[in-house]
Amino acid sequence: MKKLLLALLPAAAAACAHEPTGVHAPGLRFLRTLSLAVGQGVDITPKGVGYDSVVAISSSAVAFVGSEYLTFYPPGGPGIQVQVFHLRAVAAGQAIAAILGADGAAAVRDTIVVQAAVPHGAFAQLNAGFFLSTCSVTTRGAAYCWGSLSECPVSTVDTFGDGATTHCDIPMAVPGGVTFAELSGGGYHTCGVATDGTAYCWGSNVNGQLGNGTTSGTESPAPSLVTGGLTFKAVSAGIYHTCAVTSGGAAYCWGNNNDGQLGNGASSSPRDSPVAVVGGLTFAAVGAGYEDSCGLTVGGVAYCWGYNSYGELGNGDTTNSWVPGAVAGGLSFVALSTGYFHTCGLTGGGKAYCWGGNFAGELGNGTTAASSAPVAVAGGLRFATISAGQWVTCGVTTDSAAYCWGWNGAGQLGNGMTAYSNPTPVLVAGGLIFQTVSTGYLHTCGLATSGAAYCWGDNSEGELGNGSTAFSLVPALVSGP
Repeated sequence: MKKLLLALLPAAAAACAHEPTGVHAPGLRFLRTLSLAVGQGVDITPKGVGYDSVVAISSSAVAFVGSEYLTFYPPGGPGIQVQVFHLRAVAAGQAIAAILGADGAAAVRDTIVVQAAVPHGAFAQLNAGFFLSTCSVTTRGAAYCWGSLSECPVSTVDTFGDGATTHCDIPMAVPGGVTFAELSGGGYHTCGVATDGTAYCWGSNVNGQLGNGTTSGTESPAPSLVTGGLTFKAVSAGIYHTCAVTSGGAAYCWGNNNDGQLGNGASSSPRDSPVAVVGGLTFAAVGAGYEDSCGLTVGGVAYCWGYNSYGELGNGDTTNSWVPGAVAGGLSFVALSTGYFHTCGLTGGGKAYCWGGNFAGELGNGTTAASSAPVAVAGGLRFATISAGQWVTCGVTTDSAAYCWGWNGAGQLGNGMTAYSNPTPVLVAGGLIFQTVSTGYLHTCGLATSGAAYCWGDNSEGELGNGSTAFSLVPALVSGP
């Protein structure tokens, strides 16, 4: 569902002259023509229209879902109470939505063109972004995203310069026609490796985290090619930087480098194109967090670099490092996942270890004390995959059950409750059989063995992908034919 907050200031009425095809009513204000897919929705908030207004829709292509009152705060002005109208596209066709004032006269009209839904088929890879977005790759290599604006492939709509934006709450196809092997969601950007090994990023670029040779700060709504001509096998989008591993095992990073998280031996201004991580290590995987990064060598040794105030480098101290340093403990890992302030890894036997910040029990060892060296996750579970988010960690066991631990203020642990935190693993409700799970900030998503995607937790930006913005304390099926 594409949610559009189209907020019209009264003073802007005369400036809007667009009229939908086939409609002529002098004196009315017209919104831009909207194009939705079946299943998507739109929120229309016309300020300046009297309270208790109603909406009239000209055809069955669009349905009226309901309305509510909210307070809008324009820049530098007092709060204004507005009425929000919720509509949803239900069938291919065209409809004209007219907002009628309390006197029954039409004040605002909008043309909505509804297109047939685009089937996305089964998902093959899923990634919950660090904030309020989710992206996935289908079995055919098509990329889809949903949730907040930076990652959702929908252009910003700011009709009259008053801060109106868009986001989507069902999977939306990423433009550009690139066939992807994997995607990774960061803070306000997403990156992916195409099937030919090239890397693309889109979203915010304030710190050069798109790697396209610019730091203009301009968002890119479509995938932008990472410069340098490198061929990658894996990519990881962090909060303000990105790291990737080439087909030959060399690690490169780009973006913010305040604390040496690029691993190039310096703490410097942002880098807008890939720079090599020093040390000559051969990596199998790499992960980008807040202002730290970690990598797993082909020999199973974990290395981390960058910010270390909470022990997230895992080397036994809390001193920042501009170059890769081995994680303490002498453990051999087969998988690694870097979160906001912590990192987790799996040994060959499926035992999980975590290190770094532990604000809400995300290390899973039954405490909320930070650890600068790996600590074992409690419970004796054996994991096949693991995902470290902001203050949450989740994993799929070798028998395909999903468990989560850490902060649960929005229900992101998926156990049907919102207890503040659980410092040990709790079973995700629903009895689903998962391949992988991915957790971000306030929500978590899992990929079932059937190829269906499920998400749970916060849904304020539509990041659960189920066609609503209602929170879910248990797994909710992601929408799509």
